[in-house]
Amino acid sequence: MPNQANAPKNHHSVSEIPTKQTRTEMIAIRKKEILPNISYDLDGDGSVGNRDYVLARKFDQGSKNYLTSSERLTAIAAMKNGFEEKYTWGLESGG
Repeated sequence: MPNQANAPKNHHSVSEIPTKQTRTEMIAIRKKEILPNISYDLDGDGSVGNRDYVLARKFDQGSKNYLTSSERLTAIAAMKNGFEEKYTWGLESGG
């Protein structure tokens, strides 16, 4: 039997997997799991946009899909100091 302590962080143990009664419930649960956490909203507009997501992932230590309060404060301070200027934005809209 594999050691639970050495299991990858992104995998759930069997007891943590939510039970689903229907395919619709399963799809709803999966959709909710892939939505970024609101802590990734760095610009404070109430939604996590592409830019918020990319920048917040840089400060999400451990890839846990949410920012702790200290990570969030660090990310916001870095944005105020020009961290996002290191990136080129809007290339996908070019023709």
